[in-house]
Amino acid sequence: MDENETSQPQEENAVPEPQAAAPRAEWLEPDPEVERRLQEAGFSPEQAQLVYDLAEEYLGPVVGEMRARAEGEQHRQRLVEHFGGEAKWNETVRQIRSWARANLPDPVVDALAVSYDGVMTLHKLMQAGGEPSLGRTGAPREEALSEAELKQAMKDPRYWRDRDPAVIARIEAGFKRLYPGK
Repeated sequence: MDENETSQPQEENAVPEPQAAAPRAEWLEPDPEVERRLQEAGFSPEQAQLVYDLAEEYLGPVVGEMRARAEGEQHRQRLVEHFGGEAKWNETVRQIRSWARANLPDPVVDALAVSYDGVMTLHKLMQAGGEPSLGRTGAPREEALSEAELKQAMKDPRYWRDRDPAVIARIEAGFKRLYPGK
């Protein structure tokens, strides 16, 4: 008998201890029962690892999307409560979206619009009026539009149909810059 061999008899039908596979995703934990069943089915440790890898590859995007939706809904509920109910929130979000798209680069809007804090930042910027000075020093840049450009801007449905406060404020400010005494 070798030194490494034990003298204890092994049960003939005993299932050896499962060899733990190593799931790589934080949401996917090894499960002793799953590993036992894989081993009973004759899966090698490499095959068991492949099962976890495939689960991560195919279920990972689904789990990520579910998490993002749940988190987004939590942020949305906080915003609804903050703004005083569904109706007020729906009107506010329409205004924020319109103002943000008119005044900020799309990637900035997309990054901020996914969280409660980001939306609150957009709302504060919108209330402050004017364009934010992202990456610039000094006061926010006030773009001087010509009278023709202002009249063209008035044709925007957000001005005449939606009565978007951000668009209206921009046009009014433009006319005040052109005709300060009136």
